[in-house]
Amino acid sequence: MTKSLNKEPNQQTQTHQENPWLEIVKTVATAAILAFGIRTFVAEARYIPSSSMEPTLEINDRLIIEKISYHSENQNVGM
Repeated sequence: MTKSLNKEPNQQTQTHQENPWLEIVKTVATAAILAFGIRTFVAEARYIPSSSMEPTLEINDRLIIEKISYHSENQNVGM
């Protein structure tokens, strides 16, 4: 019987380990870009600070405004 000589027993695989600070910066940058994109194009949280919309909305009511349908439809402005 012959043994395969293709593999060396002491061969170590080298793994590239990234700098932890660089990983933190990448994570924070990705989170900031996602948060900006979601808030700009998808949804935004709002609250009602005054009684200008009573009786429909009360003071300090919290809302989530959906923006996708606004961007996808043609808006007709009345004159």
